[in-house]
Amino acid sequence: QRQEYRKHITSSSSSLTKERIEILNEMGFCWDASAVTSRLPSLSAQGQPESQNSAFPDFSPQVEAEETWWANYKELTAYMKEHEIHHVHDIPLKSKLDDW
Repeated sequence: QRQEYRKHITSSSSSLTKERIEILNEMGFCWDASAVTSRLPSLSAQGQPESQNSAFPDFSPQVEAEETWWANYKELTAYMKEHEIHHVHDIPLKSKLDDW
């Protein structure tokens, strides 16, 4: 996500939208890994946009990337809830979710 964020702020092509940035910000996501602090906002409940529930799937690469992003987001929030983690930076390093 940090790589996509750098692309986003440099006006390069990025799959990271403003909405996704806001969602990750609300979860306490730190865009600069070298500046992680313990004073990050708590996790707030977010839902997937209605547009993700289409009855007519489109299998273009763009839609597939969108579905992958939301699947990873759902997995992240489920993991955080299950392990009572309130800030993204508390997820163990070297996990699949850490890589995302």
